[in-house]
This record gives sequence, structure tokens and C-alpha cells, in this order.
Amino acid sequence: MKESTNRTLITNPKNIICIGLNYADHIEETSLATHDFPEIFMKTSNALASHQDIVPIQDENLHYDYEGELVIVVGKAGKNISREQARDHILGYTIGNDYKKPSDVVLDLIDVVSKNGALLLNIGPKPDGTIPEEDAHILREMGKWLKVNGEAIYGTRYWKVFGEGPTVVPEGHFTDTYDKHFTSEDIRFTSKSNHIYATVLHWPEDGEIHIKALGNDMKLLKSTIRDIEILGTDLHPAFARNKELDISCGRGAVDAGDMPVVLKITIE
Repeated sequence: MKESTNRTLITNPKNIICIGLNYADHIEETSLATHDFPEIFMKTSNALASHQDIVPIQDENLHYDYEGELVIVVGKAGKNISREQARDHILGYTIGNDYKKPSDVVLDLIDVVSKNGALLLNIGPKPDGTIPEEDAHILREMGKWLKVNGEAIYGTRYWKVFGEGPTVVPEGHFTDTYDKHFTSEDIRFTSKSNHIYATVLHWPEDGEIHIKALGNDMKLLKSTIRDIEILGTDLHPAFARNKELDISCGRGAVDAGDMPVVLKITIE
């Protein structure tokens, strides 16, 4: 972006101000607006990366997102600015993207599908039409997971309950920036034919899984469980159906990293 001849380009902005629910069609489709002005939220200044900068994908970072955004660069300070004077304060326009870890995108997909929904991914291409490497990385990692576990997603239906676990997932638009710290008790269900897919959103170190919805107490599953398989492995762990469905895989049997693990449960 070219620097204006009469304004100074701000290279280290103090504030990144984000606007949501700011156009009529989006407000109408979400039915979320309860007032006559847009939602405003903030991002820290160190979240900024310039054109062609490398965005590091690091495990310790909790949240990446990717969504094309219009960015307005403010070049002149002011307050109580009228609509007619607003353009005098704009230095220029550019395009922004947010990023998050591939595992977070996969977790969003699993949660949405378990609730009979569909996940829409927004990919913002560069001016030459190519996909940014950060986006490509997320898509490749998501594709690797789906290659192994796709049968728990494609062609499935929601089960009697979408899932279980202590972690609350906020619903609605503009909630994807909330950090969701899933535990081994957070499980999502889908079904197909005589199979129930129980996806463990965070694999436990000891390899012990306890599923309340498939136990005897909740009386949701009347069929007999014939077999349990961990997709992507040759493992058929031991299990016992008591108050809960107790599954024992053993410590270190599954190296999932931060990706969810799918249990394919065959019933009869």
C-alpha cells in the first residue's frame, strides 16, 4: 500500500479494533443484533503481520483462525467524527486474515457435525489467485485427519445426543475466538449404519476413556456393543459396559498430539 503524500504511515498501531455485525444482510441472517450499532472487540497490536510476513504456527499458541476481512487503516487521529468527515481520517484499505491451529479447525468441524450442522471455511486467496501458505497448511493438516477419520464425518447422521463433557462451547456467530480447552471427558457422537463414532476431543495420557452416554445408566443405547476400533490404528481396546462405557487403551498406545481421536463402535 502506498503512503499518502500528506499523511504519515503508522507502522506500529497501538490498537486493532474489530467490528462485527456491521452490515444489514449479515445481521438479518444471524438474528443476533439487539441494538442499532455494530459489535466492537479488540485484538492486541502484536497480532499484526504485514504483507508476505511469515505467520508462525506454534503449538503453544491457543487459537488461530482464518477468515478474509476488510481492513481500514486509520491515518489521522480524532474523536466524535461525523459520517461526512470519516473519509478524511482513512489512510487506506487492505485485506486481513486471522489464523488458528489445524486441530482447532478439526475440533470445530467435529462439534458442528455432531449437532447436525455444516462447517463453512473461508479461504482468502492472494491477488495472484494462489492460496496463502498459512491457509494451505491448515487445509493439508485437516485433510490428513479426514483421510484417516473421514468415515466419522462423511455420510453420517447425528446421534441421540450430540455429545458429553464439561467444556461449554459458545453458540452463534463471533464466538469462534473463545478458547475451548477440551478434556478427555469431552466426546462427540455421529452414527452410520450399525456404527457409532465417539470422537474423543482430547486424548488422555493414561488411555482410559469413560463414556456416560453409552453406559447402562443413561439407557440411550439398547443395542449390544460388539467391537471398538480406534481409527488409524490396529487397536481394538478392551471395554466393559457398566454404569459408563469403560474403554482401556493403555498408556502411550495412541500418539494423537493435539488432534482428536475417533472410536468406531460397532453395535448389533
